[in-house]
Amino acid sequence: MADVARLHKVLDRIKTLPRYDDDDIEQRFETGELPAGDGWYQADWLRTLGEVTITDQGLVDSQGEKTCGTAGCFAGWAVVMFAPDGTRVDGAYVTMPDGGTSFVSEMAQELLDLEDAQRRMLFAGSSTIFELERVIARIEAGE
Repeated sequence: MADVARLHKVLDRIKTLPRYDDDDIEQRFETGELPAGDGWYQADWLRTLGEVTITDQGLVDSQGEKTCGTAGCFAGWAVVMFAPDGTRVDGAYVTMPDGGTSFVSEMAQELLDLEDAQRRMLFAGSSTIFELERVIARIEAGE
């Protein structure tokens, strides 16, 4: 059964973030300029400038510096929020502290305890906040 509390925590988090569109995100990352802060970008798993490691202090880069300007979809933010400390993320790829590897979508599905159909609905790249709210409400209702 899906972890509804975690679903709501991820939704609440992304609702506080600015929404980046395709043109905005491509321009920011192609030029190497990080956004001023974190953002929600449903069309990609997780966008950072290189590999990042999840810590209890947030995301850090390969030099151990805290990163700013992470953009991610619902699945990406679920991984950032709930993966174990020491998990490394580079785009769609995840390396666990024990060396095991996964994709962001697979790890998020596990962290949120989602069925395949629920995962497809929540992680669709075109989903809006309204659609994410509806999917979570349906999951909560047991549909």
